[in-house]
Amino acid sequence: DQVSSTFGITYANTISNVSPGSAYDLLIDLYFSEKADASVQKLELSINQICVNSCYATYTDSITINGTGYSINYSPRSGSVPAHLAFNSIASPQTTGVINFLPYVKYAIDHGYLASSDYLNSFQVSNEVFAGSATSVIKVKINP
Repeated sequence: DQVSSTFGITYANTISNVSPGSAYDLLIDLYFSEKADASVQKLELSINQICVNSCYATYTDSITINGTGYSINYSPRSGSVPAHLAFNSIASPQTTGVINFLPYVKYAIDHGYLASSDYLNSFQVSNEVFAGSATSVIKVKINP
């Protein structure tokens, strides 16, 4: 089946108690497989709405989706680790918003990272703190 043009999330991320020099992000990860049973993961597609001292310094492409600019980084498959396509927001941290998955999936298909026959197996929303410390609360609503 096709990915609906409205399928995505509405989110709000509150970050507090951030120590100086902290590095963190807000990740929306979508996991794709060539098989419906997800036995072999093909691609992890990441949408980083918040990149504070943590996103890739080099990138392979850039794009604007719904008014937000993104740098794009691609890492090919390595052994059992799937390929990784990351869209990193270059705007100030996007702590609230709506993310519709279709434009990101369409980019991945149009550029050969995914086939239109691949399956979206799962997705997750999370914060990662790479250095320092912070307190984060994420509220997520799924938009069908």
